[in-house]
Amino acid sequence: MTESGRPPSSQPSESVLFYLALGAIASLRKMLARLAAAGSPGDALCLDFTDLPPGVELEPPFVQEGFVIAGRGEPDSALRVVQWGAPEGKAKLAVPDAGLIIRLPYPALWATARVAQYGGDPPRLLAFQGDALCAESAAAPADHVLQTLTVQGGPFERLEIEADGGEPLLFDVCIPVRAEYRP
Repeated sequence: MTESGRPPSSQPSESVLFYLALGAIASLRKMLARLAAAGSPGDALCLDFTDLPPGVELEPPFVQEGFVIAGRGEPDSALRVVQWGAPEGKAKLAVPDAGLIIRLPYPALWATARVAQYGGDPPRLLAFQGDALCAESAAAPADHVLQTLTVQGGPFERLEIEADGGEPLLFDVCIPVRAEYRP
């Protein structure tokens, strides 16, 4: 019995509900901020390098947001984060001479990669399911400009960025958010 003479309630107290609500709000804000940072809330899961300091070398495989990145043909080579190039003042990944392999967190029906080219042939974005090439996209021959490469027609589980000479920079990679990740 409580002090008022009533049986104890099976419902949580108002203070417990208040703290549960605060926790839920904080979790929702964090999830919404993460989706907004991805570029298109509710539509895409993106990996970028803007929170990494320029000049850092990433030990392969580099894993973030479920994406796994390593050098193509050189899987043990360190990956460099740079700040020079388009877009100015933002960190991006220098694509090694042999290119990059990007394993996706889950199979995707489309993907985009924003790249800037500095000399050499324009980079290409290749999409694979197993060993089968599903789709590819090539940048226009334009140096010092951020371009979006898009592949469609998956599902595919792996992307590769092919770099034939020059020094391409990867700004970000995006794939559709699966339904269970939507708020």
